[in-house]
Amino acid sequence: MSRSPDAMAAYLVLAARVTLGLVLLASIITKIRGRGAFAEFLGWLRRLAVVPTRLVVAVGVAMVLAEASALVLLAVPAAYPAGLALAAGMTACFAAAIGWIRRRGVLVPCRCFGRATAPMGPVEIVRNVVLTAMGATAAIGAQLGPFPSPSPAVVAQAALLGGGIAMGAVRLDDVVRLFARAGASAHV
Repeated sequence: MSRSPDAMAAYLVLAARVTLGLVLLASIITKIRGRGAFAEFLGWLRRLAVVPTRLVVAVGVAMVLAEASALVLLAVPAAYPAGLALAAGMTACFAAAIGWIRRRGVLVPCRCFGRATAPMGPVEIVRNVVLTAMGATAAIGAQLGPFPSPSPAVVAQAALLGGGIAMGAVRLDDVVRLFARAGASAHV
C-alpha cells in the first residue's frame, strides 16, 4: 500500500516532532531533575568558559527555558512548525559552540544527557548537525500542510520511529564508546 506525498510528509514531520521532543525532554530532565543536577550543569557551563561567570546562571536558565519552549511548541498542533525551527536553530548553535569550544582546546564531557566521560567532539557535533537537518527539513515540510489527520496506526509508527531515533541520539556517546572498545578488543 503506497502513501500519498502529503501522508508521507505528515508522517516524517510527526516523526521529527517526536524525535526532537524526546531529545529535548531528555536534555531538560538531566539538567533539572534536582538541585544537584542543575548545579552540576552550571559547573559544567563555567568550565566551558564561554560566558562570563556572573552570567552563568542566567545563561543556564535561558538554555533550559529555550529547550522547554521548543518542547511545548512541538507539542502544540498549531505551533509545531515554530518548535521545529526553534529546535533546529538551537541544535545548530550547539554544534557550532562545540566546534568553537574544541578549537579553543577546552576538553570537557558533554552534559546534554547526563554524565558523559569523553570530551565533547565530533560525535556531539554530528549528532547536533543531524538533529538540525531533521528539524529544518521538517519545518520546511510542515509548510506543505495542513495535513490530513493521520490514523492511529500512522501516529504509532511515527512515534516508534521518532522514539528510536531519539534514543539513538541520546545514547550516541555510549554506542560510539561501545564500538570503540569492541574495535580495540578485536585488535588486541
